[in-house]
Amino acid sequence: MNKYITLLSGNPQLIITNLLISTLLAYSPQSSFASTLTNTSTDFANCSENFYAKTAPIKIEQTDKYADNQPIDNNSHQQIYPLCFHGFAVMYSAQSRTPIWSAEHLTKERITQASTREREDNFHAESRIPVTSRSTLADYSGSGYDRGHLAPNGDMATHNQQYDSFSLANIVPQSPYLNRHTWKQIESSIRYLSKRHHEVYTLTGIIFGTEATTAPLKLDNRVSIPSHIFKVVYIPATQQSGVYLAPNDESGQIDIISIEQLRQYIGIDPMPALPIALTKVHNLPILDSKLSASGLSSSELSDPKLIESKLNTTNNANQEHKMEKVKLTGVWLIRWIESMIVWLKEQISQ
Repeated sequence: MNKYITLLSGNPQLIITNLLISTLLAYSPQSSFASTLTNTSTDFANCSENFYAKTAPIKIEQTDKYADNQPIDNNSHQQIYPLCFHGFAVMYSAQSRTPIWSAEHLTKERITQASTREREDNFHAESRIPVTSRSTLADYSGSGYDRGHLAPNGDMATHNQQYDSFSLANIVPQSPYLNRHTWKQIESSIRYLSKRHHEVYTLTGIIFGTEATTAPLKLDNRVSIPSHIFKVVYIPATQQSGVYLAPNDESGQIDIISIEQLRQYIGIDPMPALPIALTKVHNLPILDSKLSASGLSSSELSDPKLIESKLNTTNNANQEHKMEKVKLTGVWLIRWIESMIVWLKEQISQ
């Protein structure tokens, strides 16, 4: 079995088609993510190598998805901070006091070198952000949320890269189970793919709220808590692309959608230089029969009743799946006890 399959299938709950894309249907361009980009073409000039074709994400017209893809500046009332770090680039929002996204170019050489480094935790406030706009260690203390990396520490090959990854400008409030299990396995899988295919471009971001009119929850009434986390992935060698999308909770659920589907509903083009045809597919290496992806069509995504019906069907299927797991566990346990009894009898008879 392929190592990638083994890694992902190790957690039976890692990929459950939960139709998380339905939550994006109500996501408004007025929400934090969609309204925080201006012209990024020069903002990241000193770290453009982190983006595919050296092109940073841009805001798009919702009504004309394939226009000239020119950035739209309608967020003069908001403060954003494009930040270059060693090994990755971040767009930081003063409104949410979190990163909005983090971009990386992962190579085989970098990941090989990163695998030899021991983790050195050094969480710290970002000095380049004004005091009133930055998050602090106190914001996370006792919150019940992990300090989750967008650009993961495991990708960092040098001391400077590792130190920078612990900047709170690269950190979001993340569900403990998502951070320590589900998302960690996704990050490990991307590193494996980077070594196997020599390079991978990723952009990890967050979404706030499942309803456009609902303000996001906050830590200490300061740091916004994302409702979902996503990772855009492109593998040049195989021209595979797609998006991992997960709710920021303890469910262990994750969905895989196309870049175009994400693009439509957050109003951001995460990889503007990518050919249009590659943004419409979600052909990441999902090789195990237990893994699946929703990949809803545009017509389905525009029909709330259909989405609700599919969501209810999926939720019922998930409950049945959980019950089936319990039954299988019980059967396995009984068989194990029976085998132990047989073994004990054999030992006694000897």
